[in-house]
Amino acid sequence: MGTSARPARDGWLLPTLEGLLSPEQFAQLRSTPEASFWEAAVRRVMKEMLEREGFTVFEAADGVQALDEIDRAGPDIVVLDLDLPRLDGYGVLRHLRSRPATADLPVIVLTAKGDEDSEVRVFEYGASDFLTKPFRLRALSARLHALLGRPRSE
Repeated sequence: MGTSARPARDGWLLPTLEGLLSPEQFAQLRSTPEASFWEAAVRRVMKEMLEREGFTVFEAADGVQALDEIDRAGPDIVVLDLDLPRLDGYGVLRHLRSRPATADLPVIVLTAKGDEDSEVRVFEYGASDFLTKPFRLRALSARLHALLGRPRSE
């Protein structure tokens, strides 16, 4: 058994990703800088899980790209991280709620900020639901299905 220069990557997530991704995708993800690695890895796992459940998933790496992607794709629901570069999740949420076309779009907010103020603030800005990281993928899936009024596929 060897040692790793990046021990944080040897947790539960890498074996999960290795099983989900092609060898080329996995190698590309492993070469990502540490801070971006986890963001990309979590997005990738969420995308794979949601696609297996029949969802079509569009990704964005920052808040500005998220708004562009929402305008382009017209999703039924949004999973929004608060900690986004360029425009944070609060800004994205405010923008979505200010426009008639997206004012009622269901939004599940994800954040590492588990404090009461953050939770209250996202609901004041119009979030439909709130999950604190780390979260269970099945819990996210259940919330998505509940907000969309769809039964879960087992």
